[in-house]
Amino acid sequence: MTNLENWALKQIDGLDIPEARKKQYGTVLNAFGKQGHSGSTAGYTLSYVNKYIEQGYEVVKESLDKMLENPDEDGMQKSITNDILEVINLFKEYGFGKDETQKLSRLMDWKPIIPLTGEDDEWSDISMYDREGSTSQQNKLCSAVFRDNFDNATAHYIYGRVYTDNGGHSWFTGNHKDGVVHSSTPVTFPFWVPDKPEYVYLNGDSEEIVTDKDRIKELYDEWDKQFVD
Repeated sequence: MTNLENWALKQIDGLDIPEARKKQYGTVLNAFGKQGHSGSTAGYTLSYVNKYIEQGYEVVKESLDKMLENPDEDGMQKSITNDILEVINLFKEYGFGKDETQKLSRLMDWKPIIPLTGEDDEWSDISMYDREGSTSQQNKLCSAVFRDNFDNATAHYIYGRVYTDNGGHSWFTGNHKDGVVHSSTPVTFPFWVPDKPEYVYLNGDSEEIVTDKDRIKELYDEWDKQFVD
């Protein structure tokens, strides 16, 4: 059993579905976990899972088959393409609907399918990895949620926001130009881990947040002009 499958099955066990269906969930998660994706390859694979949810099996399979038939594709790309086919073929074989596939997509992305409660048994002590005297804890269901001093009032989700300073050409997390922009957002329990972060537009090289669409387009176009001869 993969780490992903072990983590996910604890949540799947709480679903009001037949045991046979739970095993099918586990089979999909085991297959994906054994493929060993991380970082960009995980994101790439999940993009096709989400395309499957939006456009259906036939559209995605046709796209993947064309990639396999392309003589210019290298071995690594073909391996990843076959990995994606393995997963979506299981979706089709088991007849997973949109709601079920969305649950699996979240689990593959290490996002829980149940809300976090903030109860004490939901936290792991990580103080040994932090500064001396720390009382930091990490949530067992979502590794991106932390709290200090055993106090839920300090709980925060470290992937809550992403920022752009060029109108959306590129996005970043953390501090901005050594400023005070942070990606963490406070958590109130029960907490449903969002599918996506909040997207925040900054007014160029500053900490000012921009919501005006015309200004955002200006920033986007200004960035483009840097690369025009």
